[in-house]
Amino acid sequence: MKKLMMILGVMAVSTAAFGANVKGGQFGVDYQLASGQNTLGVWWHLHDMIALAPSIGYSASDNDAGRKEQITTLGIVLPIYVAQFNKLDFFVAPLFEYTAINIDNNGNKTNTHEMSFGLGLGTQIALTEQLHLFAHQGFAYNDDDGPVDYNTFRTAVGAIFYFN
Repeated sequence: MKKLMMILGVMAVSTAAFGANVKGGQFGVDYQLASGQNTLGVWWHLHDMIALAPSIGYSASDNDAGRKEQITTLGIVLPIYVAQFNKLDFFVAPLFEYTAINIDNNGNKTNTHEMSFGLGLGTQIALTEQLHLFAHQGFAYNDDDGPVDYNTFRTAVGAIFYFN
């Protein structure tokens, strides 16, 4: 059994290619659900192995008790592709996000902000040449107006439409 697992592992590693299914210079727009917030962004592939993915997110909510909340997020992710298996790419993704939170609780207004630095692992699959799905997850260091969070789990899933 150990030999079989070793052989399968060697085969998987030997069939992997570096780079991505998307080539350098390609540009696309994405929609994603990241950490519970919808965001819009772009993916610009600087190289076969590196992309730049800035995004912006906004959400607003209110309840019957008079509490209103508005959250705006600006983020940037730098996917670095490490392996490719047919139409499936794997990447490591350092990220930075700035979040502004405005709360109005029956006239009592509070404005806070949060900065997050993190690192995630992700995958991207090409459904067609222009349409790709992706997901990544990881940990982030959050620095906000309150206590600092060191081990915040972050998840994002979404779709990218490439123009070229």
